[in-house]
Amino acid sequence: TGVQTCALPISAEGMHADAMAGATKALSLPAMSDAKRRAHAQYAVGHVALAAGKRDEAQRAFDQALQADARQAAAAVALAGLWQERHEPEKALGALMVAKAAGAESAALEAALAVHAWTQGDVALAQSRATDALRIDPSNVDAKQVLGWAFLAQQRWGDAAQRLDEVAAAHPKDADIQAALGY
Repeated sequence: TGVQTCALPISAEGMHADAMAGATKALSLPAMSDAKRRAHAQYAVGHVALAAGKRDEAQRAFDQALQADARQAAAAVALAGLWQERHEPEKALGALMVAKAAGAESAALEAALAVHAWTQGDVALAQSRATDALRIDPSNVDAKQVLGWAFLAQQRWGDAAQRLDEVAAAHPKDADIQAALGY
C-alpha cells in the first residue's frame, strides 16, 4: 500500500500520470486481496483520476472501491458528488446509502446525506443528518452549513447566525453564506 499511499501527494503536485501509475501498480500487489486495502487503493485511483479531470475513470474507481468494501465512506461521498454533478440525485443517494447500510460511520458521509436531504426539501431529515455529522466531527463545515440553513427555514435566527458565522469563518468569500447571514 506504500505505492498507492504516495500517489495522492504526487497527484497533488500535478504529476497525475506518475500518480496514476503508482496507484494502479498498488492494485496488482498481493496485499490487495484484502478488501479494505483494495477499496482504499481504488479510492486513491479515483482521487487521482478526478484530480486529472478524468471523471468517468474516477467514477469507475470509486464504484469499484465500494464494491471491494462498502464501508469505504470517502469513495461513497466522492461517487455521490460525481452523480450530483451529473444531476442524478437518486444515484448519489444510492452511493451514500450503500456505505451507510454497510455500517460506515463518517462525518463526511452524514454531511453528504444532510445536503441531499436539504436539496430534496426535507428540512427535518437534513437537520438530523447534519446533527449526526457534527456528533462525529464537531468541526465539519458542510454539516454546520446545512444546520444553519435548516435553522433559517425554522426561523431560529440566533442558532442560524451562530452556525453560519462558523461557516463564514471557514469560507469568508462564499457569497451564499454571506447572503444567508444577511438574511
